[in-house]
Amino acid sequence: MFRESENNLIKNLDSRGNLVTGDYYIGEEKFDNKIAKGWNDVRPKYGQFLKKETSKGLYDKEEIEKDRQLVKQIKQEDWFIQERNKEAIALEYLVMEGIHNNGWLGNEASVTPTLSYDDIVNGVDMVVRFDSKNNEPLFLGIDTTSSLDKTIIDKKIDRSAYNLQRGTLNEIKYFIDDQTNEIKKLEAPRVIVAVPKEEIKLLTDEVLKNKLALEKNSIQLDILEEIINQLKLALEILENKPDKFKLKDYYQKLLDYLEKIEKEKSLSRSLKLGKASKVINDSLARYHTRFSSIAI
Repeated sequence: MFRESENNLIKNLDSRGNLVTGDYYIGEEKFDNKIAKGWNDVRPKYGQFLKKETSKGLYDKEEIEKDRQLVKQIKQEDWFIQERNKEAIALEYLVMEGIHNNGWLGNEASVTPTLSYDDIVNGVDMVVRFDSKNNEPLFLGIDTTSSLDKTIIDKKIDRSAYNLQRGTLNEIKYFIDDQTNEIKKLEAPRVIVAVPKEEIKLLTDEVLKNKLALEKNSIQLDILEEIINQLKLALEILENKPDKFKLKDYYQKLLDYLEKIEKEKSLSRSLKLGKASKVINDSLARYHTRFSSIAI
């Protein structure tokens, strides 16, 4: 019995002896070492935000501990356990890899994975930063899901719509800028990226054979479409809020940037169009229906 436990522990160590297991791993050695570990190495840590440990810290020990306890509590909830499956975790890494290293949202996009509080409490798995020569950087929060259950998708969309109705952006409490290493609380638009489990499994297999498979995979067009449609619908909601000019301008800049990227990719001879499944298109239709009904 002791030997079996020891073998399991050794199996979960990388070549340098670091443990490769936990909530942010899928339990498959090849994927966890080749894909997940690199992202978890740069994932923010609570200690980086502690006032007493660094001059850049934002929060005291009590506040951070309160947030950690809330995360621990939510992890026990049935809905969280149900949604936190292997494919859902893998999708986070596939999207981060696709955006950061393979230009899914353009070559000026970089990604920062979120800390567990922002993932679980604020519903943001990653933050994308878009840089341009003439403008301030733009940020976009992404919540990925392998679930295509109508109730789950609608609940996620309602959350973003509620913020828009109040004229606010989604909060990322524990954020470290990928480009500047600045530690701060960030507010950014939030969108949902939904991919069926079957497609996640296929993409995972392709990536483990060849990381470059992400660069040409047409799933990026589906993801761009999902994001663009949500930004358009968000602008519809904000249309009824003339006092929120800055917020509308922010969404419009993101939309303009991503529509340009989508056009470039659609015209590319090396990238095939439209591999989206019917269920993804149905999800997009539901996005439109729910956003439009809320906006009225």
